[in-house]
Amino acid sequence: MDSHFRPWMLPEGVVEALPHDAEKLNHLEQIALSTFARWGYQPLRPPMLEYVDTFISGSSIGDLAEQTLQFKDQKSGRQLGLRVIRQCQ
Repeated sequence: MDSHFRPWMLPEGVVEALPHDAEKLNHLEQIALSTFARWGYQPLRPPMLEYVDTFISGSSIGDLAEQTLQFKDQKSGRQLGLRVIRQCQ
């Protein structure tokens, strides 16, 4: 590991999974996906990046806008948002 690494170098709310933990998380994810598939659920991956008004309007999540990294699309002038992906930690 880099000797200059400091936990405070990550933005608030951001965590990383080092190899050992990443293996455990991947294993648990595969168990969950297999279970869902047995019950007939199919995988879904919404885009991580999209126009903010697309996923915030009509949302029942009160502070979703505050939890979204937003920036301006230089071509269209619309606000883009990088979705928050919550994972169990």
